[in-house]
Amino acid sequence: MGENELEAQKIDLQAEPVSRLVLNPGDPEVDSPFTKPAYLVEVQAKTGAKPNTTLQVVNAVRSELGFESISNLADHDNYERSDVRQKGQERTQELVEQLRNSFEEFIDGHTKLKEAEIDVVRGRVGKYQQKLDAQLAISSDLQQRLEGATTFDNTSLSDQLKAQLGQQQPKIDKLRTQLSKAKLDLSGKEFQLAKDQRVTKANCEDICGLLSQFPVGQGVRFIDTNTKNFLYGVVAGVEQKGRANNPAAPSNWKLKLLVVDGVRSLSIRLDSLLKDKKQFLEGVETAPSFLNFKESSSIYELFDQRQTEAKEKRYLVSGQVLSSQLTGKFAQVTDNEGQVHPVYLLRRGFEPEQDLDIKPVKLETPAVIKQFLFEATERIGMVQTKDQNLTVIADIRQGKAGGIILKTPKATAQGGIYFKDEGLLGLTGDFVSKTESV
Repeated sequence: MGENELEAQKIDLQAEPVSRLVLNPGDPEVDSPFTKPAYLVEVQAKTGAKPNTTLQVVNAVRSELGFESISNLADHDNYERSDVRQKGQERTQELVEQLRNSFEEFIDGHTKLKEAEIDVVRGRVGKYQQKLDAQLAISSDLQQRLEGATTFDNTSLSDQLKAQLGQQQPKIDKLRTQLSKAKLDLSGKEFQLAKDQRVTKANCEDICGLLSQFPVGQGVRFIDTNTKNFLYGVVAGVEQKGRANNPAAPSNWKLKLLVVDGVRSLSIRLDSLLKDKKQFLEGVETAPSFLNFKESSSIYELFDQRQTEAKEKRYLVSGQVLSSQLTGKFAQVTDNEGQVHPVYLLRRGFEPEQDLDIKPVKLETPAVIKQFLFEATERIGMVQTKDQNLTVIADIRQGKAGGIILKTPKATAQGGIYFKDEGLLGLTGDFVSKTESV
């Protein structure tokens, strides 16, 4: 069954728009839905289903490696870099050694089987060659006798020998054809055996390398190379199927990941990381914190950070999404007023400054800032202080024309200089909490 990537899935994000950037201005002179503008919109969206907790992930790894479960992470400060991680490495080394031994047995048996088939074909080549040599010898003898009969003008004998030679030629032609096909078959089987040995040995090395790179307990970042979507997670298990066949066949191996996402777990076939490389996996120990993207957290800590979030920052493409070079999941998403919009929902962790290579421009005065927000960018621009802890955007909500929104991190160390400033509060009133910002 084919899949239509433009068939939108409905997602209840309750997305509250924060800022907007024009990706494609469209053509306002043409009245067509295909010439409408495309926008990059930052929203505060409902997080949806929660991932496993950090404790659940830790215990899943411990269980896979034969350790008892723990009830309190505080009693195991070094749970990420403890004997559990060492055990994961040891288990992987054992698994790689077992794979190499199993593969050697497989390739030896496979080679003997194919060599036996090659010997049969080689015997057939020898048989056809012997028969052809015998028929050629008979033809040579008849030709010599014909030359002698012709020399002595023995017409009767000459006619008889010519008839015999005529009967010989179809036999020779048939044997040559049979010999040629047998030689071609032999060459093909020898080539295929050499190729099988080369490919399967390379597969074995690839699988051993991946298993060594991703032991149970390893933090990872999983990336879909087509959509650029990625998830952070932890390797929680290794699975092998089809052991009766080639033990090093990449399609027989899977990594089980516990991911920082509502889907909770993924199974990644190793052939998807090797052949067309539609997927990419890399080992990582830290990632941007969900509580503050400017800080790093361990992969394990991310699981608990996602538990506390009711809303998260997401980016989506709205308007004429097909005119944008950005791609994501095509979906019908709800906004904070219950309206439904067709959008491209971009991956978590998308950041315009990095993904679009947007360079900041210094704005010197309040008048220039106002002109930038309301005229130059038509209420879709964004202004930040030098420390990037205060963001100013035009309020695009209905009934709020001409207003602005100020955003600053909730953490006092970052946003306190702004949300505690009496002069600023005198102009704006109290700041309102919005997940990680106010």
